[in-house]
Amino acid sequence: MKLYSKEHLWVEIDKQGIATVGMSQFAADELGEICFVELPEKDSQLEIDGLLCVLESEKAATELISPVSGVVQEGNAALSEKSSLLNEQPEGAGWICRVKDAVPVAGLMTKEEYDAFLNGAQG
Repeated sequence: MKLYSKEHLWVEIDKQGIATVGMSQFAADELGEICFVELPEKDSQLEIDGLLCVLESEKAATELISPVSGVVQEGNAALSEKSSLLNEQPEGAGWICRVKDAVPVAGLMTKEEYDAFLNGAQG
């Protein structure tokens, strides 16, 4: 089950404690066309509320804040070749990285809670 942060990232943790982290469709739509992704390095340590990665879009460079702590197992190499995956499939093939020994930030939201958060934020 995907859980969402207020910073518009999602986390899905498997039974082995590996978290896949990505950006929500809302964030992808807000950023516009993404033209470059600086992925976190393999074996680097992520900290909750620390830097996850940097994106460059048609609008601006954006630092994404990590919703988990743990060690980067892999970055999504497909994004290096086709950064537009973040726009086309942000909650699927456009995932950003996988993190082992992941500990998620408190207060992550279910899809329903996130949708309500978005409706409240826009209303």
